[in-house]
Amino acid sequence: MTSKTVLGVFFILMFGFVLVAAVHESWRRIRLRGRGVRATARIVRFERSEDTDGTPRYSPVVSFTLPDGSEISAESPTGTPHTETGSVGDLVEIVYDRHRPQHVYLPALDPGYGGYGSILTMGILAVLAIAALVTLTRELIP
Repeated sequence: MTSKTVLGVFFILMFGFVLVAAVHESWRRIRLRGRGVRATARIVRFERSEDTDGTPRYSPVVSFTLPDGSEISAESPTGTPHTETGSVGDLVEIVYDRHRPQHVYLPALDPGYGGYGSILTMGILAVLAIAALVTLTRELIP
């Protein structure tokens, strides 16, 4: 087995791991978007983070009450480079997972959250990975 083959196997395994993780996350988002519970929440603060290029991102942290009276505080997984998406104290519509209510998304902030475009892209990448695997297998098995 050549070093080129070993490197190919390593990259295919790494790509496969990333692809499986991305498909899992996209499927979770699609399920949340389709089956989640809609509620009204209050923005309590914004969490600041930075993109890889240093651009600041602000993710709203919301607070809402479950039907059983429990108070939940959750951070949106999507941030924006500005806080014009709302102010502390504003009421916003959210969608949350009934089994894990700390998993929320704000439709107004990210209408494309969990879109099928990401699934299509991952499907294309999976086909390319399979093609690479077939090519590598042909090299390994004469």
